[in-house]
Amino acid sequence: MNMGVEQLTDQNPVPHRQPSAPKSGAWQVLSVEDDPIYQASLIYALEGMEFEGLPVQVLTAQSAAKAGVILAENPDIAVVLLDVVMEEDDAGLRLINTIRERQGNASLRIILVTGQPGMAPRDDVMARYDIDDYWNKADLATDKLITLVTANLRTWSYITELDRARRGLQMLVDASRAISGQSDLPSFSRLVLEQISQLIGAEQGGIVSAISVDQEPLNNLQVMAASGCFSSLYGETLEQLNEPPIQDDLIKARQSRQHIFRPNQTILYFHNGKISAQEYLTVVKAAEPLSDFHISLLHVFAEQVSSGFANLGLTNRLSELAYRDTLLGAHNRNWLCWELGRLSQAARAELKLIVLDIDQFAEIEVTFGNRFTDQLLKSVHERLWHGLEHTQQLVRIGSDSFAILSDRHQAPTAEPLRCLLAQPFEIDNSKHDITFTTACLDLAETPDAAPSDILRMAECCIDSARQLHRPHLDYEPEFSHNIRQRLLLLQQLRQALNNNQLQIALQPKVRLSDGQVIGFEALARWQLEDGTQVPPSEFIPLAEAAGLIKELDANILRQTCRAVRQLSESGFNLPIAFNASGNELFQEEYFSELQTLIEEEQVPPSLLELEITETQAMESYEQIETQLRGLIQMGMGVSIDDFGTGYSSLAHITNLAATTLKIDQSFVRKLGQSSDADHAVEMILRISARFGFNTVAEGIETEEQHQRLRDKGCPVGQGYLFAKPQPLSATLAMLKQGLNLPQ
Repeated sequence: MNMGVEQLTDQNPVPHRQPSAPKSGAWQVLSVEDDPIYQASLIYALEGMEFEGLPVQVLTAQSAAKAGVILAENPDIAVVLLDVVMEEDDAGLRLINTIRERQGNASLRIILVTGQPGMAPRDDVMARYDIDDYWNKADLATDKLITLVTANLRTWSYITELDRARRGLQMLVDASRAISGQSDLPSFSRLVLEQISQLIGAEQGGIVSAISVDQEPLNNLQVMAASGCFSSLYGETLEQLNEPPIQDDLIKARQSRQHIFRPNQTILYFHNGKISAQEYLTVVKAAEPLSDFHISLLHVFAEQVSSGFANLGLTNRLSELAYRDTLLGAHNRNWLCWELGRLSQAARAELKLIVLDIDQFAEIEVTFGNRFTDQLLKSVHERLWHGLEHTQQLVRIGSDSFAILSDRHQAPTAEPLRCLLAQPFEIDNSKHDITFTTACLDLAETPDAAPSDILRMAECCIDSARQLHRPHLDYEPEFSHNIRQRLLLLQQLRQALNNNQLQIALQPKVRLSDGQVIGFEALARWQLEDGTQVPPSEFIPLAEAAGLIKELDANILRQTCRAVRQLSESGFNLPIAFNASGNELFQEEYFSELQTLIEEEQVPPSLLELEITETQAMESYEQIETQLRGLIQMGMGVSIDDFGTGYSSLAHITNLAATTLKIDQSFVRKLGQSSDADHAVEMILRISARFGFNTVAEGIETEEQHQRLRDKGCPVGQGYLFAKPQPLSATLAMLKQGLNLPQ
């Protein structure tokens, strides 16, 4: 290289980046589809597919509920092919909100596929829901499917990579705040100068670094760091640089956006591109001519410096994204966690955290749209901002929730806050009454809690307030204890299901005329290792909330079938009733899986009886009527539990797909004490006789109840008067003794 000749060199272009591979070693695609045939065709179409040298693994779910569980357990799922209509007409659309809002998964690529476009029109769905594509099943051929999945895998990979980078940059922002709380650009500039000096031995020659904004005149550029013969220029502008050759090269570097290398001086040019309009110019003046080796070092180091300047620009920009809400310009959840985390325990103990949640926000959004809810959030924020003391921090912590961080002695109490928000909100020239649920957390009561846990405690307090139908609730320390106990119990329940530790207890059904046992009801029982009995009223709702109820029901049914077999082998061909929990009854696969399990266990259907509550039966009767009649045709009994407490209509009663009506224990308990209870029991007995149902009275505990039921003509009963639920071994012993129960 002739060092006397001017050289211009382009900055190295950014190389093509290959998509980053998932941690699992395979690209995961979830197909959420209740049509098994179409599900199978999707799996077949994607079988053997690879992307960037890794296989594509297809996970499947037959319902939105199951898909929610799978997504929570598999964070590496990149693409979901989601049917709209499954267990309910809008199940797929509700799953979208679960993914985006509840699970906070913004990177997952959601492709809506439907065989019923009329149920979810494309334009309407694309406008209202955060989805990435929409296809009609009839149009999605194999080649289109593979192309679609490939494109979305690539997009997910890049989004995921950017998200990881953003989290890393947020950590950088935190480190910078801890040092000075201000931008670290001057420190970075000084570090660049020091490193270049060491690389090329330019301590005597002097170095200057300047920052500019695009289109700003060169002489106005501010000197951010300087050393050597340029030290006096620190804090000045380049107008003070009285060296025409350097100024000429600065102009040329800026115009060409290139580095310029000369024998005794070098101009390094950096630009952030789309990140910001900032430019960075570094002047190197060496006492000796630069060698090819020195120029090569500067080339390599310039790439590092370029990345550093870009990271600084991106950090400044992401600090806004990381700690500020883009819609309102207010602090966000990240900022609140950071603020709580940096405070000492003593300082935190002087604060209160008030959380307020807009009631029925999702329904408001569906009814009025996103533009309306955006305006609503702005109005709420503005009213709170003007109505609160300026010493208080107002933070948006969720899509529909705000937090107020305040000195504990100045924190707004529930009533003033309610009054502040009680007036209607005017949006689009129309007034709207909006209600809120609020909770208050005294941070002195949570001295050791992590910031994220503090927010969760406050939000759990909001949930508790709603369950209690109260507009405000103050946090109490036992809330945290209850939450931890619930999580511990959930872990134990999972383990109990995996280890088959749940058992059934059988309660006899007795013929009231002679005390003869004519059947049983199987009830789920759970005993912990320390001997503690967990009541069904605790673990069944927990199983439903955690998505374990299907597994629990199947476990109890399998034990029921085996109990039927053991009774039969001992000479007692008595039917056993089992219960369907929650919404499992309305899952499309419930009845087919029920029949498959019975066939596997080789139990006659006539020795089984399905018990469902009256509310379950009537809520979506048309949805399950055909399946219930199918069970009856197989010989299985169908019992309507808690009859008389729901909302049966005569239209359903006259054609009810059931074999037995069970009189609810609330009526039995009041026999002889309430004429209404007597009339209700008599009415149910007349209905049963008129339409050919069997009748069972439940919850019989006294001899008076027994006699009154028998006098009214009730044929069968069950309750503690006859026997408590007991293990199969005790039940067999009782039957083998041949003892009749009280008559």
